[in-house]
Amino acid sequence: MPDGFALAAAVMALGLVPFLWSGLIALAHRGHPGGYRAETGVLAIMLIPAFVAIALLAWCGLVAVPQAAVAVTVRFEPLLLPAVPATSPVPVDGLRIAVLALAAAYLFGAGWHVWALLAAQRRYGQLAASAVPHPDMHGVLVTGMEIPAFADWQRRIVVSQRIAAVLEPHELALIVAHERAHVGRGDPLHYAVLAWIDAVFWFNPFVRAQTRKCRLAAEVACDAAVVAAAPSMRKTYAATIVAVLRHAAGDALACTPAAISPRNLGDHGMRIREIMTPSPHCGKRVRAAFVVAAVLAVPAGALQLAYAEAASGDAPFAVLPLHGRISASYGEMRDPFTGKVRFHNGVDIVGKLGADIVAPAAGRAVHVLHNDGVYGNVLEIEHDNGLVTRYSHLQNIEVAEGERIMAGQLIARVGSTGRSTGPHLDLQVLQGGKPINPAEVFNLK
Repeated sequence: MPDGFALAAAVMALGLVPFLWSGLIALAHRGHPGGYRAETGVLAIMLIPAFVAIALLAWCGLVAVPQAAVAVTVRFEPLLLPAVPATSPVPVDGLRIAVLALAAAYLFGAGWHVWALLAAQRRYGQLAASAVPHPDMHGVLVTGMEIPAFADWQRRIVVSQRIAAVLEPHELALIVAHERAHVGRGDPLHYAVLAWIDAVFWFNPFVRAQTRKCRLAAEVACDAAVVAAAPSMRKTYAATIVAVLRHAAGDALACTPAAISPRNLGDHGMRIREIMTPSPHCGKRVRAAFVVAAVLAVPAGALQLAYAEAASGDAPFAVLPLHGRISASYGEMRDPFTGKVRFHNGVDIVGKLGADIVAPAAGRAVHVLHNDGVYGNVLEIEHDNGLVTRYSHLQNIEVAEGERIMAGQLIARVGSTGRSTGPHLDLQVLQGGKPINPAEVFNLK
């Protein structure tokens, strides 16, 4: 099995399955948003498979795959391919390269979005710190920056000097009431969480659309609170939102709850319609999303588990400990020292003295032996699937007894210790304490 398969399985479990899941949930929940709790519930449903995938892959020991991939890529050694003659040209693992390129693209995008988010948070923090108190409104700050009103996690409400000058006192009071409603609901923290979700899942349009629905639902809830406190000001409040939108030269980013943002003008139209003619929130779409999630939960979870188990590289192992020519196979062989026929419990892989030997799968070092008269330096690893791999004639052992081993980790170096005719690795696989043919595990040819 090629080494890129493990990485491809990780991509399937971490990316494709959760992506398809979120798309199906979004399809069942298409349309205008409902209540805030319902929308955040739908968002949570969308994110569950991603966190399940991470947990499954960590449980299967795949956390070391990136380390193995980097090590192999740097040395340009096809460690995960079946053994071929040492004189053969090194094959290029296109699948692994494609997966690593995809991972690099994701990390670049996530890094860019995180940087932009941190910059926006810093910008709003500096803006609020430099603002001055409003002369007539307690707890309201005024800034010279032309930016719409917003509330931050320190319960500060900031309005621009221009907006404060354009609006009548009673109109400004409505905008401030909207921001106070955000503060009372705890929306500054909620918005920050949604912004981080956007940064992490920047590649997933369904998740980002759902976070937008969550924000819009929060804005509609705050609008409803303002109108409920002053029913006679319904029309005035709608006109105030239009006026602020017309004069807002700045922008309100997703990390801060703001009454007005020039982005997503269609959302403002929907808000104004809700202000003027409130409509009962229908829970049919939310119920449909929950039904779809319930129906897909078992097959999606089973698919993720299957990919995670495949990616763990346990049965068969995804990583060949050493790439090289097989000089002696499992079974009967002629002893090079005595000339007699005996049974060989493993396979001998020829390698350069000091060459790296890596773990074929996650496990634990259960036995370390030095200077044995026959096998020289010996290491045994018990893997998560119950199999034990034994490595003999080692030059050095790079792990300690009892140490947890990750797939692809450097565990030893090729040597010629003990009863040996030259640098090589004697690889054995034990099941229930008895040797089995390593070719059945590693697909050796």
